[in-house]
Amino acid sequence: MVREINNLSDMLPILTYFQKNSDYNGIGVHFHRYHQLVLVREGLANFRINGVDYPAGKDSLIIIRAFDTHNVSIRKYPYKRYVFTVTNQLALTALREPKLLSLFLYHRADARNLVLLREEFARRLSAVFEETIRECEEKKPMWSSRVIMLIIQILIELYREDPSLFSAGDYVNIIDTVSEIQNYVAQHFREHIVLDDMASKYFVSKYYLSRKFKEITGFGFKNFLIRYRINEAQHLLQYTNKSVAEISSVVGYENPEHFIRIFHETQGISPLQYRKTAAPVPQ
Repeated sequence: MVREINNLSDMLPILTYFQKNSDYNGIGVHFHRYHQLVLVREGLANFRINGVDYPAGKDSLIIIRAFDTHNVSIRKYPYKRYVFTVTNQLALTALREPKLLSLFLYHRADARNLVLLREEFARRLSAVFEETIRECEEKKPMWSSRVIMLIIQILIELYREDPSLFSAGDYVNIIDTVSEIQNYVAQHFREHIVLDDMASKYFVSKYYLSRKFKEITGFGFKNFLIRYRINEAQHLLQYTNKSVAEISSVVGYENPEHFIRIFHETQGISPLQYRKTAAPVPQ
């Protein structure tokens, strides 16, 4: 079963840290609500992301996008890496350059999850990670603004090193609209939302928006909305004591039976079965 694992609170939308392990048992297949960059500096790990294996050794960069299902198994110790995390909400609001945002926004089949870095570039990137760690730990005045600047610096460095990672391409004129719609869904998923309304709100053809939304995110708009609502329901089932009927209402389904049916269709088990088997696990 896929579990939601989070270590960011609503008050801490950015986090950077360095970890080294001489032993690691892993936490199984899981997903989280934030984007993650993992820069491996020593050792070897296998990242299984959305069913695909990515062996990551020294100077490898792993990109895990919000809601990607994944797990990690260590193949060679000591395993040392920098980990950078940013919530989807912050990425959508802080990264206004479409090409930079595309690194996190794209969930298409051809979106890359593993990048092999040159040694000199990996060292340079490590220095920026170190800077973000200091800012996150010391929390001096305006630390979060400083970290956002460092996020942008990391992404610009990556873009200059390998522009193909940022596959905005033909989408540069629509990606901003898609990101705004994702942000709108994050804020209004409890409400009645349909593609026609989004197309009217953002002054774009419904059919064009439908096609481009799926090409960019990997999901049709309706499936994206369902995925977002079900992920929110998983979070509430795992971390609160709200009843299934309450959760159904909170995530935008007035009819609990309809919610239960959708949950079972997408997750393979009922909401109550999920709650019983998905006790919170620390990351």
